[in-house]
Amino acid sequence: MEKRQNIYGFLGIIVHKTLEQFHEDMKMNEKRSLKGLVNLFSELWSENWTKNIEISHPDYSPEHFKKTGEKCIENYYEKHSPFNKEKTLGTEIRVHPVIKADGKEYKFQGFIDRLSKNKNNHYIIHDYKTGKRLPTEKDLANDRQLSLYQIGVQQKYSRSKKIELVWHYLRHRKNFKIELSQKNLDRIRNDTISLIQKIEKAKEKDHFPAMRNNGANCDWCDYQELCPEWGYSQENKKSKSKPIQNSLEQYF
Repeated sequence: MEKRQNIYGFLGIIVHKTLEQFHEDMKMNEKRSLKGLVNLFSELWSENWTKNIEISHPDYSPEHFKKTGEKCIENYYEKHSPFNKEKTLGTEIRVHPVIKADGKEYKFQGFIDRLSKNKNNHYIIHDYKTGKRLPTEKDLANDRQLSLYQIGVQQKYSRSKKIELVWHYLRHRKNFKIELSQKNLDRIRNDTISLIQKIEKAKEKDHFPAMRNNGANCDWCDYQELCPEWGYSQENKKSKSKPIQNSLEQYF
């Protein structure tokens, strides 16, 4: 089944690529101006755009989403300029956090948007968000992705005594920063192990029932037509498009 790309995913990819290139250039002492950074975003957008990218909202054109991306870039630049408080160690850094339990070793893979160090030698894990919905404190404390990234950084960089997690909500020009205690990390590690064991048991029984959640991910899944939870046919696909669109709007 052909994989589709939607405009929200495309927007996120181009914003990430732009900020990745910006910080890689900064490592080489080449700092772009705000105008230069917006121009880079525009170039990457044009180079990667295809007519097959789906826009679920009939009232919005590609230009609307492009302007949203430009605003994300402007917000980031204006909030953090002159970019002299941290040293970027790398962008899109691959980490392989390892969790051990019951004599087994579980290895994950992740890519950190940007890893930096501040003047106090604290490691900072950055994650860029282009969505509309802001997180709660509970959301951040339970974020499995960045928690696993922290474990990966601790294992990869033995000198990483203190690690900060930063989410950049670019549309809102807001940053959320937390430091996870070892107690929180252990809790998330244990929750992850429980989930792995649940999946392993399901695999043994060959029992993977379809599960439809209430978030946006199910609404834009490429495989709705194959999923019994959706029970889609071409006839009723149009009739369900509006609730899907409404659900997506709260995130984007």
